[in-house]
Amino acid sequence: MKTMDHRNFLSSLSNETRESLTQRLDRPGLVHLALHWGLIISFGIAIYLGLPGWQLLLIPQQGNRASETLNECSEEIMAPTRFLEFTPV
Repeated sequence: MKTMDHRNFLSSLSNETRESLTQRLDRPGLVHLALHWGLIISFGIAIYLGLPGWQLLLIPQQGNRASETLNECSEEIMAPTRFLEFTPV
């Protein structure tokens, strides 16, 4: 069985495929940011108004914080610093 390393793989791609894989877009990042802010605002309003079951809205946030903390501690990496940059796969 023939093995393939990353150099052989990249050289086997056509120029069009390589360009589409390295294209950078702002729209997906802006949509993600808008959805994130929308959820934060809607959860905040629900908590402020004291709607029944608002405590359940905190569960996903606590789980997210725990997974982020574990990920950063275990891999010792920082998030990318480029603003709103998204590379489609």
